[in-house]
Amino acid sequence: TGPLAGVQAGDGVRTLLLEPKGHVVEDLVACVLADEVRLLAPAGQGAAAAAALGRYAIMDDVVFAPWTTAAVRAIVGPRAAARLEQAGVTGAAALVGRPL
Repeated sequence: TGPLAGVQAGDGVRTLLLEPKGHVVEDLVACVLADEVRLLAPAGQGAAAAAALGRYAIMDDVVFAPWTTAAVRAIVGPRAAARLEQAGVTGAAALVGRPL
């Protein structure tokens, strides 16, 4: 359900994988890369999400495979941006409040 039009490479958007009747199958994060889009599913849910998506794949260039090098981390709180800047993450203030 997450619109990817206009999402820049390196950004992501939360999206829901729905069945035809609109019931939620999985809560995913779509990560837009320069030449592809990768979907992150919660730990242990990748195979179920891939199976559900596989029913709709009509193109030959669709691949469902684990993305084993991905990791999602979150730092939350009113001083999160300041702490990230202290840790050497540049531009952290620009990330505050951005939906993912």
